[in-house]
Amino acid sequence: SHEPTKRVLDRLVDDGILHRDESGTHTTYYPDYRRQAMQEAMRLRDSGHTVEELTDRLADMKTQIRDWENEFEVESPNQLRGTLADESLDAEEEDRRREIAREWEHLQRRIQIVGFAIREWDFLAPTTEPAEASS
Repeated sequence: SHEPTKRVLDRLVDDGILHRDESGTHTTYYPDYRRQAMQEAMRLRDSGHTVEELTDRLADMKTQIRDWENEFEVESPNQLRGTLADESLDAEEEDRRREIAREWEHLQRRIQIVGFAIREWDFLAPTTEPAEASS
């Protein structure tokens, strides 16, 4: 029902997990993408993978994107989507390009998160000691 749902959403906004947007005709909520990215970077750090393994994954993702850029002679997922206007493409190839564009966008987000996890490897290390208060 409306009231319990509104209370939960308000609590999630208060906790910084969601953001509220009241600019339209209806109130909408969306996640805090920075928080999600930080949590994912911490999960990667805590996953048992080494920084070298993550570096290899990062290189693989970048190679995949370069392969698509070369195969389709485009520089972005939206440019790839623009090739769907080519009337010589059959439905199967159109579907393939749409799927690749979605995957490309996903890899771009993953590259940012994995790159952050690598750059901040030491900072993201789990700690067993409470942080000391500075005086």
